[in-house]
Amino acid sequence: AVVSTQSTGMSTAADTKSIKSVGISLEATPDPNAPKIKPYLNVCFVGHVDSGKSTTVGHLQFLLGAMDPRQLAKLTDEADKNGRSTFKFAYSMDTTKAERERGITIDTSLKQLKTPKYDLNVIDCPGHKDFIKNMVTGAAQADVAVVIVPCATNEFESAISGGTLKDHIVVSGVLGCKKVVVCVNKVDTVPEAGRPARYAEVAAEMKTLVSKNHPDKDPVIIPISGYDGTGLIEDNEKYGWFKGFSPKGKDDIKIFSLEAALNHQTAPERHYTKPMRMPITSRHKIPGVGAVFAGRVDSGCIKPGSKVQIQPGSLDCEIKTVEIHGKPHDEAFSGQNCGVSLKISKADDLKKVKPGSVISEAGPNALKMAYGALIKVLITDHKGTLKPGYSPTMDLATQHVPTRIAKFISKKAGSNPKIMAPDTITKGDAVEAVMVPKKDIAFEIMKEFPSLGKFALRDLGHIVGIGSIQEKYTKEELASVHNVDYSTDKKKAGAAAPAARKAARG
Repeated sequence: AVVSTQSTGMSTAADTKSIKSVGISLEATPDPNAPKIKPYLNVCFVGHVDSGKSTTVGHLQFLLGAMDPRQLAKLTDEADKNGRSTFKFAYSMDTTKAERERGITIDTSLKQLKTPKYDLNVIDCPGHKDFIKNMVTGAAQADVAVVIVPCATNEFESAISGGTLKDHIVVSGVLGCKKVVVCVNKVDTVPEAGRPARYAEVAAEMKTLVSKNHPDKDPVIIPISGYDGTGLIEDNEKYGWFKGFSPKGKDDIKIFSLEAALNHQTAPERHYTKPMRMPITSRHKIPGVGAVFAGRVDSGCIKPGSKVQIQPGSLDCEIKTVEIHGKPHDEAFSGQNCGVSLKISKADDLKKVKPGSVISEAGPNALKMAYGALIKVLITDHKGTLKPGYSPTMDLATQHVPTRIAKFISKKAGSNPKIMAPDTITKGDAVEAVMVPKKDIAFEIMKEFPSLGKFALRDLGHIVGIGSIQEKYTKEELASVHNVDYSTDKKKAGAAAPAARKAARG
């Protein structure tokens, strides 16, 4: 396969040595349907609050040439004025007044960075538990999760005991990040003589945590200092005592930096030929253009002039413009983040399009709304037993909707026999059930559109279950197949949710 370089977008035999030096695999087989552009990779940075995610992304941005010294000087002045001099790199991602005053990330932010192999769309996600909904939206757009974990005294212990770290790892795996890179951060805060031992301790704990809670059983783990820049890119300082990370069974590969770890990744399969689907993550008002809706194209492609339908709402409209990182494009492909403006017959209908809406191609391949689903779900973390009528929040793609588990079909725990029509379920149970959302939500069957068919269940700020959509039901099918009344269930769900939350709080 031909691997692109940063300068020209093409490579020659002379480039091979330098490409291998930053951990790039040359074995990938090209997709014949792939667009003739430089490969792209979507990367979300996740982890517990105050782990150094924004600082790491900001410094990586500077070292890879996406931020010039004048921009850094301006951010340094602003950080100094706010009495937060160590936040200068974080300010490149945390741009709002509230984020800078509080010193935490509240919403996701997106930056484009370039390595010799990839154009990276880097998504910085909030770590505070109050903003986990925003973190879910960010992870839903990513291919790879970079987990930032601090090794500073007591900070790692805080992150793994009751923090959001585990939830972030679980969510990233459920929503489509098949690979993980773990950056053990803040190594510079550990006394020099104790760094190798502290890194080894944290790395071992993280390998176990990721292996138990994520599809990636062999995550890349490296030591870094997001603030000092150590271990971020190949052409920069690294820790001399670190002997490099080698993937299982590939001792000839040594990964020393975050840049090399990202170049080592293989971009996931892109669904270029499937019907177009694009969940909306945010809405912006652009002078001269009007409302622009941002999101990642999950499948197919989107281009100006395309006839589309938006759900929920069954709004028929046309794509007016397509932009990628602020620049007009003739087309955006599966896996690319873009912004689109819409041509719609009724101006008031534009107000109905919001984050969580899903754009699909019009016609016979349009997304069809459903009012219930057969789901498979694993209860990962919940105290006590759950009964039919349990009403958590469903996080699916960029949508966050209260939902009701109306009926349990079966459950199975470990090697125990399957139990049909159980009265209760509990932590560790693999459950087949009927789900009825309290509000309209656009979803698909997982085997047809994976990113719109996988979800996490959230209750009281924590992930309690992960699952997938197996079948979609109309109102009539809910009644005839499962004896579930849609209208009654919505009413019950509205009454049950506050009671369930009250009971959970004790």
